[in-house]
Amino acid sequence: MKKNWLAIAGGILFVGVVAYLYSFSHFHVPAGSMVPTLQVGDRFLSKKHIDPGDIDHGDIVVFIAPHKGSFTFVKRVIGLPGDTVQIKRGRLFINGTIAPRAFVQDLAYTDYQGTARRVKEYEETLPNGRVHRIYERHDNGPAMQDNTKLFVVPEGQYFMLGDNRDASADSRYMYDLGFIKGEWIVGKAFMTTFSLYACHEDNGPECPGGSADSRSLIGLN
Repeated sequence: MKKNWLAIAGGILFVGVVAYLYSFSHFHVPAGSMVPTLQVGDRFLSKKHIDPGDIDHGDIVVFIAPHKGSFTFVKRVIGLPGDTVQIKRGRLFINGTIAPRAFVQDLAYTDYQGTARRVKEYEETLPNGRVHRIYERHDNGPAMQDNTKLFVVPEGQYFMLGDNRDASADSRYMYDLGFIKGEWIVGKAFMTTFSLYACHEDNGPECPGGSADSRSLIGLN
């Protein structure tokens, strides 16, 4: 009887592992383009097998870009196929309408490269009502960051931005990353698992990401 139960338990465990490997992927965050949502050192889960019809404004997605080599990227979906996207003086416009934002706080911190940063944190609202937080160093920096041309998102493609707006190489840079094809998207991030995030309190007055322990099992919005 005991052997039967062990066999059943082993079978259940095997099925669970197979289902997990089929349904989810595990990634780590090596750089700061998605701060404050994702900190350097965070590990997170993403759902595989995403139907393009299920991708919406504000989703955090994982994707590849064949023209960028074998790297995997994580950014936020800002523009859907057919949308227009533009940034004017640091403010995001989607389909001609400004995305509302509310000031949260001024922050001074040290980034993962050891550089002191001063930013403003805002809550930004997208057309579908999704709210997320962003960092901005300034609203009138380089044209490709804060005063872009009008982008028209092609059919079957998406416009991506990092939440750390002035420290993200994303779809604003058409010569580099550009629009992202739907078939390049390999997952939708939904939860952190654990983190190796380390704040340099000796060099910066604040640790906006909290402690590594506090960054486990956070739902991603």
